[in-house]
Amino acid sequence: MSTARPRRRKRPPAIPAALLGAALALIAAFVLFVTVPDKRADGRAFATASACLQADPSTECRRPDAATVRDTATVGEGRSAHHWLTVTEKDGPSHRLDMIGTPKVFGAVRAGDPVTITSWRSKVRFVEFKGVRQYTADQPKDGYRLPLSCGLALLALSGTLLRLTFRWTRRPATAPAFGYRELILPAVAGTWLTAAAFMAPLVTDSAQTGLLLAAAGGGGPVLVVMLWRARVRRRPSRRARAAAEPLAQ
Repeated sequence: MSTARPRRRKRPPAIPAALLGAALALIAAFVLFVTVPDKRADGRAFATASACLQADPSTECRRPDAATVRDTATVGEGRSAHHWLTVTEKDGPSHRLDMIGTPKVFGAVRAGDPVTITSWRSKVRFVEFKGVRQYTADQPKDGYRLPLSCGLALLALSGTLLRLTFRWTRRPATAPAFGYRELILPAVAGTWLTAAAFMAPLVTDSAQTGLLLAAAGGGGPVLVVMLWRARVRRRPSRRARAAAEPLAQ
């Protein structure tokens, strides 16, 4: 009596998947090691910049200018709302500023109120009104957050893709096709890891804390997958058990 041979499975296009994973890893490396350090350097430079002297043409110092509020407008609702403040410098240009954070200035000013705007590197960084300060979207302190989030997410995604491709290509062509657990569980873990890596820098106060939170948030799913794989390796396959039953009888 002949035994049926296991059906040969069709190999996936491993080279395109590996190239995609490698490309994502290169992009992540550029963002993490070039863009993020530049943004953090800008934040440190802004924090230590001194006030401009009178008639100083340099853009590396903080330049305060008197301005007058022309208009306020809120676009959108909830956390996605943008608070736009339009001001005009005395004998100078107008600025339409996207105010961020608690609307301490935006909610207090009205058209015609005098305010002080502070510029650095030719962009308005914050607005002051009666001793209260509110930053604009161009403030460089948190400029590293979004690049760090994207870089970590791309790194996690590329790692997941490369790992799955590596496992698939090392599997013998005569081996049975992957079960749904072998595909879904690593994919879910990779998705969780990518989401945790993206969100961590956005909800923390520093890059170091964001990295620690990303590692802690992504470590759980990775540990679950490793424990599950160890359990599967120790458990005999269904095919092996079926072949061993006639011998035992």
